[in-house]
Amino acid sequence: MQLDIDAEQKLPLTRRLESQTLRQNIRPYPEYDSFANYQFDNRQLSMPVADLTLQHNFNVRDLHGENETRSNYSFYQLDTGMLAGGLDVYASFFGDSENKDYGPRARITAGRTFLDEPKNALNLVNFEMGDITGYNSTLFNNSANGRGVFASSFKDLVLSADKTIDISGPLSAGWEVELYLDDQLIAFRQAGINGRYSFPNIPVNYGLNRFKLVFYGPYGEIQTEERNFYSGTSPVKKGEFGYTFNAYQKDHYLLEDNEPWLNPTNKPTIDFMGYYGLNDETTLISGLSQTYNSATYDLQTFGTVGAQYIYDGASLQYNTLFDFTDANIGHHFDIQGDVKIGTIFARYDYYGEMEVPAAYYNDEFMKDIAEVRLSGNLPYLFVPYYLSYVERNSQDAEKYQELHTRLSPNFMRYYNLSIENILSKAPQGNTDYLLLLLQAQYGRLGFHSQVRTNISPESYVQSLNQQIDYRWDKNTYFQFNWDHDYRSKYSDLPDVDTFSVSAGRIFDFGGLNLGVSYDTDNNASVMLTYNLSFGKVPGESRVFTDAETKMSKQAAIYAKVVDENEKPVENTKIQISGLQEPLTTDENGGVLISDIEPYQKTVLTLDQESIEDIALVPEFDEKKLVLRPGTVYPLTIKCSHRGGLEGYLTGRANLSSYRVILTDKAGNSTSKSPEDDGSFIFENMVFGEYVLQVVTHEGVLLHKQNVDVHEAFYTLAEAIRL
Repeated sequence: MQLDIDAEQKLPLTRRLESQTLRQNIRPYPEYDSFANYQFDNRQLSMPVADLTLQHNFNVRDLHGENETRSNYSFYQLDTGMLAGGLDVYASFFGDSENKDYGPRARITAGRTFLDEPKNALNLVNFEMGDITGYNSTLFNNSANGRGVFASSFKDLVLSADKTIDISGPLSAGWEVELYLDDQLIAFRQAGINGRYSFPNIPVNYGLNRFKLVFYGPYGEIQTEERNFYSGTSPVKKGEFGYTFNAYQKDHYLLEDNEPWLNPTNKPTIDFMGYYGLNDETTLISGLSQTYNSATYDLQTFGTVGAQYIYDGASLQYNTLFDFTDANIGHHFDIQGDVKIGTIFARYDYYGEMEVPAAYYNDEFMKDIAEVRLSGNLPYLFVPYYLSYVERNSQDAEKYQELHTRLSPNFMRYYNLSIENILSKAPQGNTDYLLLLLQAQYGRLGFHSQVRTNISPESYVQSLNQQIDYRWDKNTYFQFNWDHDYRSKYSDLPDVDTFSVSAGRIFDFGGLNLGVSYDTDNNASVMLTYNLSFGKVPGESRVFTDAETKMSKQAAIYAKVVDENEKPVENTKIQISGLQEPLTTDENGGVLISDIEPYQKTVLTLDQESIEDIALVPEFDEKKLVLRPGTVYPLTIKCSHRGGLEGYLTGRANLSSYRVILTDKAGNSTSKSPEDDGSFIFENMVFGEYVLQVVTHEGVLLHKQNVDVHEAFYTLAEAIRL
């Protein structure tokens, strides 16, 4: 029983109960995402799959002018993925026509994510070796690029000091992507440059963050990827030890004969962070991090000792930073938790004279950084919002301030709006600009608008972008872009308009994308891109091709549906979690299901109603799998013909007291009692010959005959008279 008291000041007990209710779903440490009921792809070896990309660009500068220049540029890339020795092996070979003095370059990586239960003795979850890229220092966000090794006992833990992450990945021509946090749209972006999408500096909330990426393909495809990240909670339980470790040689690669413009070093760069759960509320933290100075590029070594404490659903963390190179000391403190209107995060970093990458801003090192963030949904309106304030003070006593606000209402499906305002104050001057994004999708027609307005020191529209795309059919798309840059507002140059048209078409031999662009500065370009993914159908001699996707880093399934005689079952629909539309088996009974997120929970469902033969029943209607990147997982779904047998008993009273027994050739029997009227039905019986017997309750045989179940619903021609 709870007593609510209406008073100007709430009692401590009332505050505590409200806090517990607000944070009832928060745990002091992230719950382990169990994969116990899922089947893993634990193959030691697989046939490779490959992605081929060929691109040629033709550019003309100052078209028909006095300084007209022309250029041709070609690019090629071959990406392969496979399983070798139980590891995920990925290799990329690439080159371009500008580097004629250099041959093709290569990146080769091998690794594995271990999700099996129970965990291994080293508590190892993520492992990668070879040419590693993209792993950030847990202290200072310096990205690892070079040959080396990475290992971690975590899968989805946010380790960055400022509790933000960058969500990025490949995005083919014609594709678009939305980002959701806990089913709320927080960011909409169009296709990024160089075939990638990027959502930088996305703030993560306290506890579990359920991100969902929704991809819209040029041919009507809709796919989803889920990514779960934990932040602010203790990464380990009481008595457990966790870690992240990477060591690499900067700009050194396994194959590097053709690497231009690099300055490799043989010195290993090491980054380590260890966690120990002292109890359910306290985690001890210690680590060592090496990084290159952002100004001098000298290798520096830093250490940290700290702790994280959970109190009433809030996370408090403190770290002391040691600069072993220059004997300087710094401090880091952050707190985050839930309030009624959202999630709050605050941090303070004092670097003093330390020169670390995280303190490098505007070409100088900061002395300290303070930040406060608030994000969530506006009460009653359920509109996602983001509010942050950052203050940076340089070692030269210069102050930089930034206030960032964002509202992202989602009026209805496919109609989204995002309004951002960023106000910056700096010694060089103050700036304030507004960014408006609007997206609307009506059937096959999509509209995407972006307006950037400068508010101060002078008010004017800075740029305007309008994109219109149209999905002609499953294999064809068109896209039109218009960009207007109001250059006359901030320079002596006239405004410039850029018009571009792109179109894509999937053929049997691959996918072609053509892009044509022209601007009012008399520049023009034409770009033609060819894509093709190919590999071998597991267990068969046939080779498959796929022009819609990149398969070297994604997972795929080749599912084949057959009956008890190995005869293919065509036109059967198969659904995979994350794909909106089911796929249909071909005349060989097979279907290639690509673009599946590896190392995630994947559920395959067979639509039994889509099987034309109503007597054909699959061995399962749902399969839970965990797949590997760069592979095609072979899955045979066997079906068998099953039917029902219906009959009647007559000639005696109390017919329900007798037993009807069906026995197959192998001697397996099933029995049941008739209804009061003497009717009986056997269901889900494998096609074949059976012996039917009628016996009394005491086992006395009254009737025996042979029957052949060969139809979905088979009825005995005559009633059985006892």
